[in-house]
Amino acid sequence: CMDLQTHIAGLAINLICSEDTEEGYDSEVLALTVDCVLISKRACSKRIEASVMHFQIDDMSSSSKFPVIFYPLDSGWNSHTRIGSSENRASVMVPFMHAVYEREVSTF
Repeated sequence: CMDLQTHIAGLAINLICSEDTEEGYDSEVLALTVDCVLISKRACSKRIEASVMHFQIDDMSSSSKFPVIFYPLDSGWNSHTRIGSSENRASVMVPFMHAVYEREVSTF
């Protein structure tokens, strides 16, 4: 049995429009950003944990009224805005998403 832990610092996926635009060149339309992905499994355990610290979707078009489509309000990089957080807890980061899968072995 051995522990397994994978950490991905960040991932960005950008949607680019390659049609002729007013600017006359390719333009970025949408950006998806995922930061600090952690996947871990303890030795001899049937439990796998995954967490994502930050997730954001941005509208990159120049005419966008709302350039940030989605981002976590009080988790990830914005953990300090949580209700009830104090300066002592400001250093505690709360992941945007935390999932746990635990396999149950059935016996017959």
